[in-house]
Amino acid sequence: MVSLELTDCRFQYPQLVEMLNRRSGSSKAKVAAVLASTTCEELASHIIMDRASIEEDARFDSYYREKHEVAKRKFVDRLKSALTDSGVGIRIKTEEVSELGRRDVVISDERQLTIKTNGKTLPVEIKASIGLDLAQIERYLLSGEPLLLVRIMTGQVKLLKPSDFSVYIEQSIRDLSDKAVRILDGHPFLVTGYECNHCPVKSCPHNRTRKPNRRFVYMKQEEFDTDLSDFLRNLYPTIDEAVKVALKELHIDMRKNTARVDVSLEQAAQ
Repeated sequence: MVSLELTDCRFQYPQLVEMLNRRSGSSKAKVAAVLASTTCEELASHIIMDRASIEEDARFDSYYREKHEVAKRKFVDRLKSALTDSGVGIRIKTEEVSELGRRDVVISDERQLTIKTNGKTLPVEIKASIGLDLAQIERYLLSGEPLLLVRIMTGQVKLLKPSDFSVYIEQSIRDLSDKAVRILDGHPFLVTGYECNHCPVKSCPHNRTRKPNRRFVYMKQEEFDTDLSDFLRNLYPTIDEAVKVALKELHIDMRKNTARVDVSLEQAAQ
């Protein structure tokens, strides 16, 4: 049986994730994501230990992903311009891999955007559609790094610092650690609810999964007109504000040509 002292949760949680990683073969990114986003521990255990996955029940219009890619590209372009205009060195690289999971996920196969300079790292989470995955945001807070959250459709830019949410992080780590211990010990709780509608555990008597109909999800004409207009209207004001916040957080003095900046589009861990 795995031993866990609640006072040591903050230090033991990464080790618990690693233990699940070694025992199951699932990546640490997947383990952390599943622990944070599932209520039923039987489901979490099955996904982690048996490396199962929840089958998608829909195909999405590529417009959603294209908006995200455009927003990310425009942010990087504006950041590069702000730096090069002041003579700050920039290096673009794509070879690094993160263990934290996807930071820029709208639908699938996205990349995380990270700015590095002066020994500091600033992940950037760009959301180009309405909606916010709070379980995803939580995972980045648990990493100990600040996160720059950029919401194009609402024009909101927020720098999230783990130090501002220390009580929440402590309590969340306790819950996640307890969940990890129960899965490692082979005694996960079964919780019925919405997850039963998409559960890959076929042997569970509460499974209500139906065969996916792979419906095509897209916007109606009126909704599309409004969405596209709002996106194009909000894009540049929002990324301009995001660039300002990023440079301030990274302590880049635009008046001095002493900084070297790595803008990293890192392929996310699977």
